[in-house]
Amino acid sequence: MVSQNDALVVIKGVLRSGHEGNPPFYYVLLHFWVLLFGDSEFSLRFLSATMGTVSIFAIYALGKLLFNKRTGIIAALIIAVSVFHIQFSQEARGYTLSVLLTIISFYSLIKLTARMSISSTVIYLVSSILMIYTHYYGLFVLVAQNIFCLTLFLKHRKTGKISIKQWTILQLIVILAFIPGLLHLLILRASMQKSFWITEPTLERLGDYLVVYSGSVYLLVLFAVFALISVIGLRKITSVARLKMIFRTRENDNLELGISSGYKVYLLVLWFTFPILLPMIISIVSTPMFVSRYAISATLAFYLLASKGIDSLKNRWAILIIGVIILILSVVNLQGYYENVYKHQWREVMSEIENSAGSGDVIVIYPHHEQLSARYYKTRDDIKIMPMKDKFPTVKNLGGRRVWVVMHAHPLNRKHIREGLSSTYNFELERHFIRLDLFKFRQK
Repeated sequence: MVSQNDALVVIKGVLRSGHEGNPPFYYVLLHFWVLLFGDSEFSLRFLSATMGTVSIFAIYALGKLLFNKRTGIIAALIIAVSVFHIQFSQEARGYTLSVLLTIISFYSLIKLTARMSISSTVIYLVSSILMIYTHYYGLFVLVAQNIFCLTLFLKHRKTGKISIKQWTILQLIVILAFIPGLLHLLILRASMQKSFWITEPTLERLGDYLVVYSGSVYLLVLFAVFALISVIGLRKITSVARLKMIFRTRENDNLELGISSGYKVYLLVLWFTFPILLPMIISIVSTPMFVSRYAISATLAFYLLASKGIDSLKNRWAILIIGVIILILSVVNLQGYYENVYKHQWREVMSEIENSAGSGDVIVIYPHHEQLSARYYKTRDDIKIMPMKDKFPTVKNLGGRRVWVVMHAHPLNRKHIREGLSSTYNFELERHFIRLDLFKFRQK
């Protein structure tokens, strides 16, 4: 295991943005977390686990605020047993932090529709700014919020208690605070146009992503049916007049929030669709940028819509049965998740190399940003790590020592590395790990 100072060096390397396309807030937080709790794998991942756990209570609070206590409980159950969210609660990445900040941003926005208080204003600004400084997909969340407010401004000249002027000021503050992040995003986009690993999305892949978000096909069907019920209501929509009634205040609405139940559902629909559809459209017409985990915050709106639909059944036994079905199907998913290995086996790869490598051997890493993972698990000081970017690095004074190559597992990677090095190196070993390939060469 690396020392705490080495772990901080890795984090600082990420903050310099040479190896990481995401904005810096999570890594800044992780930096201080390491200072307080150490650099073990458990400690590094426990930060995400903490954020994921707090998110369960946060989505309960949001569901309760939007609709009622039971909706909040159902939403909390869904996220608590979601294999998708549990997976990223166990990774030292900023996804669960993004989830938590998104919930807080929406919670404070809803509170602002009821009353323009200083506390809700500050919480909204801080959470929204930190949300986009945690992951750039937070920008799509802000777009959804602005489309929602614009809709109400056009129809009612205000969003609950928020006036057009007040909302404009809030958004200007967020934009100004994000200017440094915007500059980094523009630089990142330039590098994406030259070379990037994300492939163009398809409708089939979108369907696969929805299954991933739900946990299984069965859960997707279940959530989709109740989300649809939440959108259209249990009453059949038979006319335009009936459709318009969705957005009018009804007797069972929480009037303290300043917006009707229909508009709350409308907000959730925007929240769910925009962080998914906008990146997909950009990926099709410009540079591919859509990855399922990037839109993790959008799943929260899907869970809330499904929870409201389930709650609309009103029958306690029916709701309990649906809850048990969700629990059983999710436990089956979790069993499969814990019985299989899905993450890159960096620990095993580095252990394999260090048990066999001679002093002065060189480890070449591709893609180059994965050198951070290799350095974290490297314990020997007599082995050198070299990242590979566009071409194989020049290795000087190698003598009789060997070159180990670690690459993301892919048939083309294997073919190219064998063919590309055959004129200079003798091939000695090839081993395959989960999502990683290991090669050993000796210079001719």
